[in-house]
Amino acid sequence: MIEDVTSVVNEVRLLNNRLIELVEELHRDTGITASQRAVLEFISRNGPETVPAIARSRGVSRQHIQVIVNELVSAGLLEPQANPAHQRSPNHALTETGQRSIDELLQREGDYLTTHLDGLDAERLAAAAATLADLRHTLRKDTQ
Repeated sequence: MIEDVTSVVNEVRLLNNRLIELVEELHRDTGITASQRAVLEFISRNGPETVPAIARSRGVSRQHIQVIVNELVSAGLLEPQANPAHQRSPNHALTETGQRSIDELLQREGDYLTTHLDGLDAERLAAAAATLADLRHTLRKDTQ
């Protein structure tokens, strides 16, 4: 069993690395990095959020997300908003330009996937996604 899990973990790492490379390749002309794209997509899907909340959801440090958010604010893609729950930690929302940008990035990715993933079985993909979600939940942060 441990060999099977190790094999899956290794494939996930390799796939993650390839996806980061692919995003960088697809969006090189936009100046948006894979990390910035991930934050834009998160906010697009979930609405305005604080830096600490984004960091928790992504499993990375607050400092890492703060750098990315600062870059996106400087680029005019995100804007800070008042956060009634916490004065010192503003929510960050997509600007109109930010929403257009993430929509365009996702469209490019969809176009790429449509032309390059022909032949993959939908049922196997759904089963793989479910298995990965199960593994992620099993490995939840309970060591603290």
